[in-house]
Amino acid sequence: MIRMPLSLLLLPFVCGIVALLWVPFTFEVQFILDDESTHFAFYWRVFGLGISLMPMVRFVGRNTIARIHKALPRPDAVKPRELLSKLRDLAQGVRTQGRSMARTAHLFAREIVSFRLHLALGLADPFLTATACGGAWAVLGPVFGALQSSVTFLSPPGITVSPQHDSLGVGLSVHCIFRFRLGQIIRDAIRSLASSVL
Repeated sequence: MIRMPLSLLLLPFVCGIVALLWVPFTFEVQFILDDESTHFAFYWRVFGLGISLMPMVRFVGRNTIARIHKALPRPDAVKPRELLSKLRDLAQGVRTQGRSMARTAHLFAREIVSFRLHLALGLADPFLTATACGGAWAVLGPVFGALQSSVTFLSPPGITVSPQHDSLGVGLSVHCIFRFRLGQIIRDAIRSLASSVL
C-alpha cells in the first residue's frame, strides 16, 4: 500500500482555496420599466451560463415587506402622537437598512464590467420635458462621479436621457454586469476593521 505524505494531500486543497479567493464572481442585473410592464432579472454568470437568482431576491423582498408591514402602526389602535413616533422609528429603520444595503453593494460591486442606463422622459409639454431631462442629468452626473471614485469601471458607462416631447410617461432601462473577488472583500473587511480599531 502506497502512503502519501499529508502535505501532498493538503496542497490541492490549499491551491483550491487560494484560487477560490481570487477567481471573479460575475453577476448581471437587468431592469426595464415602461408603460406596459416592469421587468427585473438577476443572474449569476458561470462559464457563460446565467443562473437566475430571482427566487432568492423574491424571498428577501417578501421578508423585507413583511417586516415593514409588521412595523407599520395600525391607525385605529394608536393615538396620533404614538402613530407619529412609530412612523419616525420606521423611517429610521428604513434609513439604517438602506445604509447597510449600500455598504453591502459597495463591497460586492467592486468592478463594473458593463453599465448601460437609458431614461426616456415625457411630460407632454416640451418645456417641462426639457426641464425634467436637465434635472435628471443634474442628479445622474454627481451620482456617477461619486460612483467612479469608489468602483472600477472596466468600460465607460453608457448613460442616455431622451426627451419624449410628444408623449406622457417615463421609461427606464438599466443593464449592469459586475464582478467581485472574495479575496478583495476579505482584504477590505480586514482593513476597515483595523482602521476602526486604531
